[in-house]
Amino acid sequence: MPHSLSVEKLKALFYISLPLSLIAIIISISQSLEESHKFEQESSDFSSEAKAASRNYVRMQLSSPDSANFVALDTERLANGNYKTIGTVDAKNPYGVKIRHQFYIVQQKADNSWNTLEFAFY
Repeated sequence: MPHSLSVEKLKALFYISLPLSLIAIIISISQSLEESHKFEQESSDFSSEAKAASRNYVRMQLSSPDSANFVALDTERLANGNYKTIGTVDAKNPYGVKIRHQFYIVQQKADNSWNTLEFAFY
């Protein structure tokens, strides 16, 4: 009978330790998620804002800003924290003819505004 007692003790130990192990795993995962969320907030990516600021800046450079149709925009965050957007826009020239322009723009976020550091149509 001593053998069956140790099996019963092992079963009891298993049934007690399993829920405790699961609780420890859940707490660990929760803490990891909180830490990754903090990191994401600290290193926020403003690519969508940079894209919108790029559109606004490019429109101001066109003869007919209201005719602007952005065909493609690709924005990336540079290692120095600035944002580079490369894109294509169709817009009317001074004679009313739609022309396709390709451009690049490098911008820097400054509080609630964007500073344009480089810009060119090519």
